[in-house]
Amino acid sequence: MTITTYILRAASAGELHAMLAEASAGEARAYAWTDEEGVRFDEARVRLPYPEMLDEEPTGAWLCDVALIGETDATLAALAQSVTSGDQAASG
Repeated sequence: MTITTYILRAASAGELHAMLAEASAGEARAYAWTDEEGVRFDEARVRLPYPEMLDEEPTGAWLCDVALIGETDATLAALAQSVTSGDQAASG
């Protein structure tokens, strides 16, 4: 099974949320959305935004990873700082 990981970079966690919400607008399963509880992420596929670090110091930018199993997303690929794809052996 192939896992494709997209790493997105933005100036803030809020900007990452907006990027993911827009990338999945109209899809049956969104990467990010806002509801009565506030800002939400699909935590099964999205690693929550975290500060980018360089030599143990924050750069001021924020990152988040989106991992898709057995699928790819051209919109995420266009937004991503980097994309990795690899096979993972099934365990049972």
